[in-house]
Amino acid sequence: ETARHPGRGLACGGGRARCAQLARPAEERGRGGRICIEDLKAGQELNGIVSSVAPFGVFVDVGADRDGMVHVSKVTNGYVGEIENHVEPGQAVKVWVIDVSGDGKLNLSMVNDDEDYHRRHSRDYASFENISPDVWLDGTVQDISDFGIFVTVAPPDGEKKLQGLVHISQIQDEYVADAAEVLE
Repeated sequence: ETARHPGRGLACGGGRARCAQLARPAEERGRGGRICIEDLKAGQELNGIVSSVAPFGVFVDVGADRDGMVHVSKVTNGYVGEIENHVEPGQAVKVWVIDVSGDGKLNLSMVNDDEDYHRRHSRDYASFENISPDVWLDGTVQDISDFGIFVTVAPPDGEKKLQGLVHISQIQDEYVADAAEVLE
């Protein structure tokens, strides 16, 4: 079974969706037609194939010496509860290079950092700025995680609701080992 990547000249086939980048000149490729990981630059956009999925992230074959990893926080804008609901092995994805670490690990993002930055900083938090820490707001629990709960809440003036995280240490005064146990 073979899948083709649009616009990048990648042909994939085989059990693990191995990719060979055909569009790049030979001098820009590493051994076996693969891209040398050292040649990748931060911000570079690549197409790849999801080779495996783990609770902490996604491994993507972009045609380099080794697969890169997309941390779960960089799979999509917003919270990822079950990563399997967002990606699956063999899926074609667009990724951006975050960096190549000193030990040669390729860190990737499925979220364009420029778009993500503007999305995160374009939210209007002004309605929440002057609320006293003593004021309690009603919210709706959207998801529960090991480290806290994600809640959707509207400011007192009724403006647009926003989602936020209530860290597990802020759920109640007593120690909370499991957020799900103390929530209704």
